[in-house]
Amino acid sequence: MTSVVDDLYANLVEGIAAGRKKTPDEVRAIIDQGPFTAPQALKAGLVDELRFEDQMWGELKDRLKGELSRVFDGQVLRGHRGIAGAAGARASIAVVVGEGDILRGSAGDDGAGEKQPDFERL
Repeated sequence: MTSVVDDLYANLVEGIAAGRKKTPDEVRAIIDQGPFTAPQALKAGLVDELRFEDQMWGELKDRLKGELSRVFDGQVLRGHRGIAGAAGARASIAVVVGEGDILRGSAGDDGAGEKQPDFERL
């Protein structure tokens, strides 16, 4: 399990490093300073800009000159032609919106009995 998690972490670091034009060591050093508030993530160079969701959709619609399709929870794009390199493919942008609290525990857990994780068993 540790090997799998280490590989996932290494891939995450490499992806961030490539996207942010930083070395993997620089990215690890930044991650080690977290967790971050949104302004701290911006200052650390982990995000490009901070926007409310309605601002982001408005700006994106303006930049795309009105050509904008939104897919909501549970919807599936069938026959989507935005796959990079496909014949006739159009560029695609994915926006992932995170909402709600981030808590330890399982689904339905109210967090009242929250315990520290047992890292020895992970």
